[in-house]
Amino acid sequence: MDTLLDAVEGDLDIAGIWVAVNTTTRKSTGTDLRQLITYLAVDAGAGCQRWRNVAVFNIGRGEFHHLDFDALLLRISGRKPRIDALKDLVWFAQATELVNNSGF
Repeated sequence: MDTLLDAVEGDLDIAGIWVAVNTTTRKSTGTDLRQLITYLAVDAGAGCQRWRNVAVFNIGRGEFHHLDFDALLLRISGRKPRIDALKDLVWFAQATELVNNSGF
């Protein structure tokens, strides 16, 4: 019998939480984080705010990382508007090798 996760071909939106689903056995990396930030920035740029929480679910490793993204963004941005804070984060994630290659 197939389960929901067997049928997943991408990421999920579950009750306002954007869940990035990975099926590899490698640790989640900065690249995964960059993907989350980029999707949130694109969402905000389109005038949407569908996700306040994000998660990475790595099926291959049996790991689940959850983050209240809005609370983090508010704390690290100095209360900048969401779109401006996301723009800064996208720039940082694209330009910083440490973020791109580090595991978490």
